[in-house]
Amino acid sequence: MKRLLLLLLLFTSTLGADSLDLKQCQMIAIDSNPLSRAATYGIKAAYEGVGVARAPYYPNLKLDAHYTRWQIHNFLKFNVPPALAGLISPYEINPEYIGPTNDYGITLSSRYTIYDCGERNARLMSALAEQGQACEEAERIRQQILLNVSLAYYNLISHHELQQVAESNLERTEKHRKIAEERKEVGAVPLADVYRAQVNAAEAKQELVHANNLVRISQGNLSTSMGLPPDTELSILAESPDYFSPETISLKKAQKNATKIRPEIRALEKQLCALRYKIKEAGSQFGPRMEAEGVYGKRDSDFFPGDDEWVVGVSVSMPIFTGYGLDHSLRRVKAEYCRIQAHYDSLTLNVQQEVWKAYSTLNEAYEMILTSVAQVEDASESNRLAEERYQAGAGTITDLLDAQTALARAEATHVEALWSFRAALTVFQWTQGLLEPE
Repeated sequence: MKRLLLLLLLFTSTLGADSLDLKQCQMIAIDSNPLSRAATYGIKAAYEGVGVARAPYYPNLKLDAHYTRWQIHNFLKFNVPPALAGLISPYEINPEYIGPTNDYGITLSSRYTIYDCGERNARLMSALAEQGQACEEAERIRQQILLNVSLAYYNLISHHELQQVAESNLERTEKHRKIAEERKEVGAVPLADVYRAQVNAAEAKQELVHANNLVRISQGNLSTSMGLPPDTELSILAESPDYFSPETISLKKAQKNATKIRPEIRALEKQLCALRYKIKEAGSQFGPRMEAEGVYGKRDSDFFPGDDEWVVGVSVSMPIFTGYGLDHSLRRVKAEYCRIQAHYDSLTLNVQQEVWKAYSTLNEAYEMILTSVAQVEDASESNRLAEERYQAGAGTITDLLDAQTALARAEATHVEALWSFRAALTVFQWTQGLLEPE
């Protein structure tokens, strides 16, 4: 039902009836992305593994039925008693073969482990830890999907706004071309000014073509990150990005949160826990094992056997010498534990470095916004003055085109800075494992 609603939402969006915001895109991605299904089945497989580990706590019942027809050589030889000598043939007492005869049988057997030095418990606890590891891996995939969708979403909006910047720049170049043509008609400027304005307008058209292509590519990237075909038509809701000073964020607290919450770290913690129990499981192989066994059945040469057969007993086994196989198994698991522990320590450092880098990038984006705001204001005023000076005959076409180019570059820089801040903030949240649908 949930999947149907999400697909209906996507369908209405493609018809223009509604626009998808970031949260809706993220929810569709979580439901549709193949990686989400892979994570779900990973959890299911780990859950079944727990069931397998619990199985030895129950008695094992087995039903067997068989039919055979056999004949074997008689290896048992008896001497004929003297009193019967001459009355009975030796072959009647000592036949060369036994059979052929039919053998029908049916048995019900049961076996139960009474004591195993903690092997079952260690195996069960290891399976539970692996189930927790699968859950953390699913959370890691979910966080990665949210990150990819968020970055693709912001990238698409950014390219939409850059497309608008390119359109505005094209309008300005056309305006400047007309001004140059008008002044050429009255003989105020040379023909070279008109050609330069036309070249500038052609370059602006090329930039618009490039901006349109970036929008198409960004839309395909967003669709793919949502688990949809890249040619899916999407209508997204334009947002106004907000920003704030990163000085309000505690870097040390963020790093501390990351080392506790990041699903990659938590998954390795679960793996280390599972390996600790695997060490106990390997150690339990050195101890004794006690099992109870019972068998009851029917066996005869007739199709419906009538003779009873049964066995009841308790067995105790303990390895004496296994070619040092148990020792090697124990040392192998311990070495694997040390290897994963080293990976855990390395990952902890990498996560702290990722948080630090994301925080630095966030500061850079914030400072770029502050700089670009003033840059746009100055470039806009410079373009206005250059137009007035050129129309009054006090400025050159070079001054006008340079001012126009500077304004277009400033507007593009401002757009990129705004959405770079949103992207940097999203990455900063992801490095802490705190990314949720917005």
